[in-house]
Amino acid sequence: MKRSVYGISVRGMSHIREGLPCQDSCRVEIPDPESRDGIITAAAADGHGSRACPYSGEGSALAVYVFCEVIRDLLSSCGEDTDALRTFLNREGDTTVARNIEIRWRRLVRRAFRRHRREQPRKIQGKMFTDIASLYGTTLLGVLICTDWLFAFQIGDGDITWTDGTTAVPVVDAVRFLGTETYSLSEKNAWKRAVTCVRSRDSGKEGLYLLTTDGFANSHRSVAEMEKSCIGYLEMIRTHGFEAVAGSLEDWLAETSAEGCGDDVTAVLVYQPGTPAESGEETCGRTDTITED
Repeated sequence: MKRSVYGISVRGMSHIREGLPCQDSCRVEIPDPESRDGIITAAAADGHGSRACPYSGEGSALAVYVFCEVIRDLLSSCGEDTDALRTFLNREGDTTVARNIEIRWRRLVRRAFRRHRREQPRKIQGKMFTDIASLYGTTLLGVLICTDWLFAFQIGDGDITWTDGTTAVPVVDAVRFLGTETYSLSEKNAWKRAVTCVRSRDSGKEGLYLLTTDGFANSHRSVAEMEKSCIGYLEMIRTHGFEAVAGSLEDWLAETSAEGCGDDVTAVLVYQPGTPAESGEETCGRTDTITED
């Protein structure tokens, strides 16, 4: 089944006022939609943006790249046997896979630090500096969506949500944080903070997956209001088509930030059209495939 996917990161109003760059990143990869029924890998990350993390925008970009790279390698190694991959991810997702993501991300961070010839600080906020990775701190969300199952990965805040138009539910039962507190990919042994799951899915049911950084949730008054917005996105797709929603997403997210917390906002939308009814009626929505790194 061919699915529609689009993602974008928007600079928050508070960053615009302060002249700061966007710290969020997202990435989408479709390995081979023709032979693999539209398998999709998607990731979103939120760089911390604090004085202690001056390069967190780069950190988030490297995080989404690494997640997709790790999944790409796993897909390549399993060939067409996605059932074997499902078993592996169910057993090793929060250990072997999470460790691999952390190791690769730290390796790329060190390379970036050397390539830009940056000077290692002696202290950060009064504390002795010990770890280059801390300068690139970021959260990470990721999904691998296959025909009848998905793998979801999360370190830190943000949300992976599924909606069928009636309800909106979290895909990952991740810890919700108060204020600005969150886990980080830059922590030592960050893989131990990873929350993962492998879930069966109904490939014939229409719905929408959303990966959103915490700027999205924090711009709503409550979890219920955020979930209502997720349902609203699916309703808009049904009414106007996926391409029209993708074309408006940047403006909508900018408005969400401006009227909300002012933080950067990222949203990745993966729309799954339903299987046509036996009566021959077509399901709502479009099946354009749009990708954005």
